Amino acid sequence: MTKNIEARGSPLMGLSAYPSAQSQKERFQKLNFNKVAAISMLEYYSKFVNASDKIRTNKLEPLDEIEEFELILEHYCTVWASRTNGDLAHIGGLFPTEAG
Repeated sequence: MTKNIEARGSPLMGLSAYPSAQSQKERFQKLNFNKVAAISMLEYYSKFVNASDKIRTNKLEPLDEIEEFELILEHYCTVWASRTNGDLAHIGGLFPTEAG
């Protein structure tokens, strides 16, 4: 499936090194960040994008296979990392509040 995405001119850069939000989280932990949270774009899309926006965006860029779309969203993520002792709760519920 990744070959199909690459053939369309959208290679998933870094996929082999960091294939998931969890692997990105572990990357920052190894860099001595003591508070790290990560959310994949697929998780964000599933939890926070409402149905009408999903329909609207699908009309803008229709995809042949939902599996490819989900693979793309699963690969990209947002990571928040801190070396301070504060918690992540102030981010508004986007990230889990536990460390590590």
